[in-house]
Amino acid sequence: MKIAVVDDDKQMLETAGRMLDAYGEDHGLSLECCFYQQVEEYIRSLSRTRYAVVLMDVNFIGQEKNGVEAAKELRKVDPECILIFLTDSEGHMPDAFSVHAFSYILKDRFEELLDPVMDDAVRLLPTAKTLTISSSRQALQIYYSDILYGCTDGHYIILTDVRGKEWRTRMTFADLTKKLSVDDGFLIINKGIVVNMNQISAIRKKDCVMNDGKIFPVRVRDSSSIAQIWRNYMFDSIRREQRGAQKGSEE
Repeated sequence: MKIAVVDDDKQMLETAGRMLDAYGEDHGLSLECCFYQQVEEYIRSLSRTRYAVVLMDVNFIGQEKNGVEAAKELRKVDPECILIFLTDSEGHMPDAFSVHAFSYILKDRFEELLDPVMDDAVRLLPTAKTLTISSSRQALQIYYSDILYGCTDGHYIILTDVRGKEWRTRMTFADLTKKLSVDDGFLIINKGIVVNMNQISAIRKKDCVMNDGKIFPVRVRDSSSIAQIWRNYMFDSIRREQRGAQKGSEE
């Protein structure tokens, strides 16, 4: 499990590293931690690395971007990463909600709160949710949360991920949707088209607009129910995030 800790305070990075090592040992988890003092270096890493959890400072003195701006960059490529803000003040809670943060930890209570917040985070991690496919004679694993959409192409399926990469694999659409059914975030919008609801920008009467600009036709007779399923899912997701953030702030 990869974890990023982003903070311009070297002592904070050292404390987080020590405590995360201990947490991994105590819970039998293999944690690979990456530490960043420069927020721009962390942002660059997003093009090549996925993190299950990110612990992010809100303020970076003398740097071009703050933690909220960095979190917006994170959300462009990973809507499901568990984001935990590190802050000196409770006044940053509205900022945390704006980028769907899971929780935030006051720095003066870091050693007290890290373990319980990590307990809650680990229970929600989608790290086991990977789709195994064969593409170009290679066995590959793709995080479900990385999949934008899947479409039939003859006897094949073409999967597109959040980075725009396409994977062509020999599989029936029924097999694909059966594998994806373990994650409630996917929705069949038409014959041979399944999409990640976290990546939908809008559903109109005749089409579905994805965050990458791709537009798919929607089954017209089912368009109202399809749109309602998506709205319900997004509402439930926001409520879960708010409950998680509220619980973290109360502990």
